[in-house]
Amino acid sequence: QYSKSISIDEIKNFDIAITLCGDAQDKCRNLNDLVKQCFHWDIIDPAKTNGTSEEKITIFRNVRDQIKNKISTISKKLN
Repeated sequence: QYSKSISIDEIKNFDIAITLCGDAQDKCRNLNDLVKQCFHWDIIDPAKTNGTSEEKITIFRNVRDQIKNKISTISKKLN
C-alpha cells in the first residue's frame, strides 16, 4: 500500500477525485477542471507521525477508519 502516480489523461476519465492531506491541497494541481466533482479531506499523513511502532500502527488504523467512514458517507450521498 503506497501512493501511486496517475497522469492527467487518466484523471480526466474519473467523475470524482478525492485529495487527502494538506500537501495535496497546497502543492498539487487543482483537479476541479478535470473531474465532475472534487473533494478534499484534510486527513493527517500517518507516515509523517512520530512515536513507538505501536503508536504508529494505531495512527495508521485511525486514518484507515476515517477514510473508510468518509467513503461510506460520500457513497450514500452520491447514490
